[in-house]
Amino acid sequence: MIERTWPTLAIVAGCAGMALANAVRAPDGVVALLAGAALGTVLVRPAARAVLLAVVVVLVGWWWGTARLDAFERSLLAAEVETSAGAEVIVTGPARHTEFAIRVPAEVRRFGSLAVRERVLLELPVGRSPPQGAILSLRATAVAPRGSKGGANDFDERGWLARRGVHVILRGGDWKVVGRRGGVGGFSDRLREHLSQAIGAGLTGERRAVLAGIVLGRTKGSRRSSAIASRRPACSTS
Repeated sequence: MIERTWPTLAIVAGCAGMALANAVRAPDGVVALLAGAALGTVLVRPAARAVLLAVVVVLVGWWWGTARLDAFERSLLAAEVETSAGAEVIVTGPARHTEFAIRVPAEVRRFGSLAVRERVLLELPVGRSPPQGAILSLRATAVAPRGSKGGANDFDERGWLARRGVHVILRGGDWKVVGRRGGVGGFSDRLREHLSQAIGAGLTGERRAVLAGIVLGRTKGSRRSSAIASRRPACSTS
C-alpha cells in the first residue's frame, strides 16, 4: 500500500514544502540539519519510513522554494540602472504590442562586461517582433520599473514585475538575431513555431488573431481590437 501511495505522497509533500516557503523562508543550515536528522531516523525506525521520507521531501521543497524566491529577489542589473551598454538577451516569451513599443519577456546573458542570467522585460521600438527563442544582440539601457504613487487606479509595474522575478527593464533599439536557444526551451520554441504554422488554417484577420491569442498567447491584432472597443460608447450593448 505504501509503495502505491508513495509517489502521490512525495508530490504532495514537495508542494507543501514549496508553499511553506511563500509564508516562511527556510533559515540557512536548518533545513539541511533537519533533513539529515530525518534520514537518520529512517534508518533506525523502518516502520516510520513513509512518514519520515515525506518530512524530508517537505524540507527539500521548503529549501528549494526559498532558494527560488531568493533568486527572484536578487538583481545584478539593478546596479546598472540608467546605464547603456551592449547586451545579449534570449527572447523567452511572445511579444506584446502597445501603441508605443513592443514588450518582450527575456533573459539577459550579457550586459556590457557583466555576465549574468537574469529575467528582464525588453522594450523595443514599434516594428518587427523578435521570434521567441532567438538570441538577440543590441544596445540597451537599463531602466527601473515604475512604482505605484498610491492612486486608486495607479498600476504598480514594479511590484507586478517583481512577482515574476523581473527587476529591470531594458530599452533597446536596433537588434539582430545571433543564435537560437537550445535544450528544453529550444524544443518548446520549435513546437510553438509548428503550432503557429498549423493554427487557424483558412482563417485570417481578427479570427486568426483571437485563435492565436488563445492557443499561443499572442497579442498581435489586439491593439486594433482595443482601439475599436475604446471608440464604442460606454453604454453600448452591441
